[in-house]
Amino acid sequence: MALLTAFLLGWPMTVFSQEAFESGWYLGGGISYNNVYSYDDACYGCYGGAEYGDSATDFTLTGGYRFSEHFAVEASYFSESEIGWDESRVLVGDPAELFLVDENIALESYQLNLLLIGEGLYWQVHLRAGVVFWDAMTDQILTSLSSSRVLETSYDKTGSDYTIGIGVGRRFGNDWQARLDYAYFPIDDGLLNLPAFLDAYADVTTLQIVKRFGRSGD
Repeated sequence: MALLTAFLLGWPMTVFSQEAFESGWYLGGGISYNNVYSYDDACYGCYGGAEYGDSATDFTLTGGYRFSEHFAVEASYFSESEIGWDESRVLVGDPAELFLVDENIALESYQLNLLLIGEGLYWQVHLRAGVVFWDAMTDQILTSLSSSRVLETSYDKTGSDYTIGIGVGRRFGNDWQARLDYAYFPIDDGLLNLPAFLDAYADVTTLQIVKRFGRSGD
């Protein structure tokens, strides 16, 4: 019983205790799971009220500098991914005719973030906020719901906006870390053929392996 009590009391300190901080650079790469979405106007912001596209998987690259115990600055690249979207209906023409939208969105983005970090001996939790620069091109097929008319269009747009996210990391050895991150950012609502009162978003979920440089023992 004494050994069990000592283990239960000592284990949290082993897992979450903080070692001496060392600043340094880090690089990482992995896979990204990308999607677009918009909230239903009848249920804006409520759970389950969002319409999502057909997600796509691609790769991501990350580089950053840990400059204090609780802060780092980080730049990330998310490669172009083909995301399907068929959740919109749009009015076209005069008199207006209702069309069903089926499109593919090629979305690529770059992010620059500041990370707020809480770190133990093995685990790390971080919040991220910054700016995103995105580039998107869509190929759209609009099919009339009242006739046999089919329209084909394309749409090309670039933009920048805020991005917010959260992540968790698990350290292996002195220099390596596995990281799971989620972030989202607004995109132009025209990419999804949405009315002006609805907003369009993209989100990215990434799983990466990160290598830290400049630590003792490198």
